[in-house]
Amino acid sequence: MIVVTGVSGSGKSEYAENRAAALAGGGPLYYVAAMEPYGEEAARRIRRHRSLRAGKGFTTLECYRDIARVPDMIGASRCREATVLVECMSNLLANEMFSAETGSAGQSDTERAEGGAETVRSAEKHQVSAETVRSAEKYQVSAEAAEKLADKIAHDILFLNERCGHLVVVTNEVFADGISYENETIVYIKSLGRLNRALVQAAEEAVEVVYTIPRRLKEIRVTSS
Repeated sequence: MIVVTGVSGSGKSEYAENRAAALAGGGPLYYVAAMEPYGEEAARRIRRHRSLRAGKGFTTLECYRDIARVPDMIGASRCREATVLVECMSNLLANEMFSAETGSAGQSDTERAEGGAETVRSAEKHQVSAETVRSAEKYQVSAEAAEKLADKIAHDILFLNERCGHLVVVTNEVFADGISYENETIVYIKSLGRLNRALVQAAEEAVEVVYTIPRRLKEIRVTSS
C-alpha cells in the first residue's frame, strides 16, 4: 500500500494517479471516488479530477462509505489483479462522521453531506467562516465516536489492501496552520490524523507531495536473504 498526502492544490492527486497507472502496467485500474457530489464546489472538484484521470485507463467507482465493499464491487477475482486508487480519506471520514447513523437527528442526507463537505473545505483552506462554524455546530459527533469511525475506515482500507493487487490511498495534510477551530472541526482534524497514522504505519510507502514535488516519508525495501 502506498499512502500519498499533501495540502490542497499540492499535486498529490495527479502524483497518485500516475503512480497507480504505473503500478497497473496496463492491467485493471480502478479509481474509487469518495467525494459526494453535493454543491457546486464538490461538482467543480469532481470535474477537475475527472479531467486529470482522462486517458489514464481508470474505471471509476463511487463509494462514499464502507470502503470494504470495493472488492465486491469490482469482483473478488478481478480485484486480486487490480490496482486500486482511493481518494480521499478526508472526504471518506467526513461522510462517515456525518452519515444518518452519526449525524444530528432530523437532518436530511443532503444536509449532512453538505455539512461534512463544508468541514473538509474549511480544514483544507485553513480558515473558518461564521457560516461554516454554524454548519459545523449542527453536528454533535463525540471525539470517541469519531475515533471509532477513523479506526473503522483504517480497518476497511487494510481489508481492501489484502484483496487487491496494489492499493494507493490519498489523504490530506490539514494539521499545520495553527488556527483555533470550533470543536466539531477539531474532532474531525484529530480523527483524520489518527486515521493517517494508522495507514502510514501499515503502508509500504508514504509520500508527501509539496508543490508537485514528491517527498518520500517512508519506504520499506524488500531485500533478498
